[in-house]
Amino acid sequence: MNNMKKIISVLVIISLFTSALFILNVSAESNEIWTWVDSMRFTEHGTYCELTECLDYASGEIVIPSHVEFRDDYLPVTTISNSAFGDCTEVTGITIPDSVTLISKWAFHGCTNLTNVNIPESVTFIDCYAFNDCKSLTEIFIPENTDLGVDLFEGCTNLRCINVDENNPYFSSLDGVLFNKELTKLNSYPNAKGSKYVVPSGVRVINTDAFSKCTGLTDITIPEGVMIIGTGAFYGCTGLTNVTIPSSADIYSYAFEECTGLTEVKISDGVWKIYSAAFSSCTALTEITIPDSVSIIENGAFRNCTGLKSVIMSDNLHFINSLTFNNCINLESIVMPKDLYKIEESAFNNCTGLRTVYFKGSEEEWKEITIESTGNETLLAAEVVFNYRKIILGDVNEDEAADNKDVVFLFRYVSGSEKAEDETFYDFNGDGEINNKDVASLFRYLSSAQ
Repeated sequence: MNNMKKIISVLVIISLFTSALFILNVSAESNEIWTWVDSMRFTEHGTYCELTECLDYASGEIVIPSHVEFRDDYLPVTTISNSAFGDCTEVTGITIPDSVTLISKWAFHGCTNLTNVNIPESVTFIDCYAFNDCKSLTEIFIPENTDLGVDLFEGCTNLRCINVDENNPYFSSLDGVLFNKELTKLNSYPNAKGSKYVVPSGVRVINTDAFSKCTGLTDITIPEGVMIIGTGAFYGCTGLTNVTIPSSADIYSYAFEECTGLTEVKISDGVWKIYSAAFSSCTALTEITIPDSVSIIENGAFRNCTGLKSVIMSDNLHFINSLTFNNCINLESIVMPKDLYKIEESAFNNCTGLRTVYFKGSEEEWKEITIESTGNETLLAAEVVFNYRKIILGDVNEDEAADNKDVVFLFRYVSGSEKAEDETFYDFNGDGEINNKDVASLFRYLSSAQ
């Protein structure tokens, strides 16, 4: 019996010694002290601890303890660290204690079977990407005191509803869609909410990644008054078939990138800037008209639009930046403004189908444009049609639109207060004379056409 007690004592001492040695090794190398509770690893930070890792074999419902023992002291768990539950694909539910105040970036990223998670009132901030690719999550509730980072729910393909406590000072929910408190910024649209959506009229900003990868979205109405369509706002919305950009909006980088089902884009007159890669890889888009209000198109705006066949550029565009139409292999024709003075390297790289450039200026003006040769070989080999003008019935003032401005112009011309070199389209009624009968005829035509 005494020998047995001695053996047990020796084993206990060895066990304690090796455990202490392991902790000391960790402490010496990383200045951290940590411990395991079930499948979760916790790291000490003086008066509190954080949950730093959950082993990827964890499964089912996980209950995070509110306190963890360190050196005979129980420290509160206040933080769930970056990627703590990353790719824990067998976890189905998580209970977070009211000691937690911070949920860090990527905390639950890739928990593909997570169906429910409670967020206690104690949580004051949930950082970016925290629930990305939680494909089984169907709804979530944001408590009263919780502030949020951006892009929390990308890839949550079954998320139908984001609810927010009505007393939250930062955010609100309208019909399950996440907004800022004032309902002027649309922050996140649940992926599985529905195929059609009308952005409320008071919204001024569609935030970064707000609709990102909402593959079931087929129809979106963006009202006048929206000023910013944010970076990646509709990235990867492969079901979206058409969109009208209101005149008030700027189109930020990657806003519609990889919207591979997009066949029609109408950019309203008033938009002044299209940022880099805004429509990159919209492979079903066949034509695009850039209104004259646009003066800046950044790099790669239409790169990899492999179905694009024709483009009409803004008359107020002076630069065509690098990679703007890179790899638009089916682009056949483009209309360019006369005041263009530089086409940067690779603007038309690999546009192997380009045959015709319709230039609104003269041959001399074309020769004055700086065209960087690298990556623009097909552009330089294309036929150039000089002094191009699109003929539109009723467009007597030659602004490529038939509207009331033409009636005013023709009236002023007939009355002698407007001069013109080319009268080709002024005899609107075809009687061989230019007079007030033509003004009346043009007015009737335009009225009936509206």
